[in-house]
Amino acid sequence: MTEAWSDLAAGLLEEQLSPDEYLFHLEAEIARIEPADVPARSATVYDEGGLTTGPAWTSRGFFLVVIEMAPGTIVRPHN
Repeated sequence: MTEAWSDLAAGLLEEQLSPDEYLFHLEAEIARIEPADVPARSATVYDEGGLTTGPAWTSRGFFLVVIEMAPGTIVRPHN
């Protein structure tokens, strides 16, 4: 998965797309990924109230953060 994403991101960067177009293409690909294929977090950055996050993988042009929410987790408005 990460190798395919690296290739896709590199190709999209060469096309000089707008930021919205770039994200659209990456989002379309991530929608096809099975959750079991996502790399595990390399660290836990935040863990509170049923919400746990942390980085899983980085590459040129983007990075992947895993966010896990326990059943019933409420995410309050934030920026």
